[in-house]
Amino acid sequence: METPTLEALQHWLKWAITHPEGAKTAVAAAQFEPKPSCASSVVNAPPLDRFERIDIYGKAFFLRLRDYLLSVFPKSKQLFDRVLQSDAFDMLMAEYIVGVPSTTPNIDTFGLAFPAFCRDNASTKLPNEHSWLFDILELERCVLFAHLSACGESLIKTKLPLLDAETLGSARFTTDPTLNLIGSSANLADLWRSPMEEALPSGGTTFYCGVWRDLSGEVRVQTLSIAAYTCLTALLSGCAVAQISISTQTTQTQIAQWFREWVENGIIRDILLAH
Repeated sequence: METPTLEALQHWLKWAITHPEGAKTAVAAAQFEPKPSCASSVVNAPPLDRFERIDIYGKAFFLRLRDYLLSVFPKSKQLFDRVLQSDAFDMLMAEYIVGVPSTTPNIDTFGLAFPAFCRDNASTKLPNEHSWLFDILELERCVLFAHLSACGESLIKTKLPLLDAETLGSARFTTDPTLNLIGSSANLADLWRSPMEEALPSGGTTFYCGVWRDLSGEVRVQTLSIAAYTCLTALLSGCAVAQISISTQTTQTQIAQWFREWVENGIIRDILLAH
């Protein structure tokens, strides 16, 4: 019998270990089995037959991915359990592992699609009043994304002293590629730091925060005022400094203060001059 390719074997094992009735029943039923069948490629010798081995592979697969998700969404797990007092988070993880199985050798990126799956595709639903829990998932996804991203070089400090006020007004700034901005009914930054102690949202207020990787390589999670959030949103859209002041109704003095802070903490990395 011809030996299957690694890709074919992985595709077949994915089907076998995620089948709800187990590999043995699935192969016996011969429905929807990927071709070529790779059952005979699994060792079939005492003390375990091939299907017992496949089931062990499946358990190891699920446990490894479950442990990984718990390691990158620890605050979300704590808050889901605290607020819902149910196994909703565990159910979401199980749905995700089956519905969006890992397809690359690098497990580090596996969790990046977890928040979007939970919000849009999972059959496990959350009460509307607790939909902000999806936002804490998104915050931890942003933290993961920042950790996985290469630390960019800051070029702006060498350029700023060479520019006059008029040139700066028409310039556009490049932010750190890991910068993500989030608005939520929950104070995400504080809940992320103290998930079991911080007060839960009561509604009526929108909080804003930013997540990025600073110049030292550390990932920061920081609460933002609505004005700072609006200014950064305009910055990300490519607005020049003068446009930002007009569109956000923020004084040049306040913007200058923020820009100094954002240059120092790594949010702003470079400047693009108008020609």
